[in-house]
Amino acid sequence: MEIIGTFYYKIENLWMTS
Repeated sequence: MEIIGTFYYKIENLWMTS
């Protein structure tokens, strides 16, 4: 399940950049 990992990574990145 690499999809969840990528999704979580994207969310974390957005949160950090926001």
